[in-house]
Amino acid sequence: MKTILFLYALFMLITPARADVQNGLCFLKTQAEIENFYRHGHCAGRSTRVAKGVSKGVSIQPDRVGVLFEFDASALKPEFYALLAEWGSALQNLADMHFSIHGHTDYIGDAAYNLQLSQQRAQSVKDYLVRMYQIDPARLQIAAYGESQPLRGNLQQQSDHDRRWNRRVEFVKMP
Repeated sequence: MKTILFLYALFMLITPARADVQNGLCFLKTQAEIENFYRHGHCAGRSTRVAKGVSKGVSIQPDRVGVLFEFDASALKPEFYALLAEWGSALQNLADMHFSIHGHTDYIGDAAYNLQLSQQRAQSVKDYLVRMYQIDPARLQIAAYGESQPLRGNLQQQSDHDRRWNRRVEFVKMP
């Protein structure tokens, strides 16, 4: 099952660039999509203002997008580099905007450990963008939420597929 999920995640990252809405999160794949999302509020051709119920009854949350992580990991894998390159370029062009990078985990493990892991995930994304794309670190804040904000239903009844959506980092545009 883990192999299938890994292959699916890899497929999502290497498929032709196109925004995708899954479980209420907008997964943007190109610099142009990222900029369009933050400047005009569109994901995959849908306005975030009217896109309620797009994905299994979950609303797209305005100004939020996601990047997934492997179980119990905060290190960025090479499969993420192409996607983060698009983010780095877009953030360079969105120089007038500030973002909070929110780290999340699934519920497996101790709550204190998961909070720390979510902090490490957000920090690893921030560090990468600052180092590789010279994004001003003052424009990027991080926040850790651990397992407190799951995307799907009852935590104890989640499948492996459901839990993978919780192992994420979200970029949230700050006012």
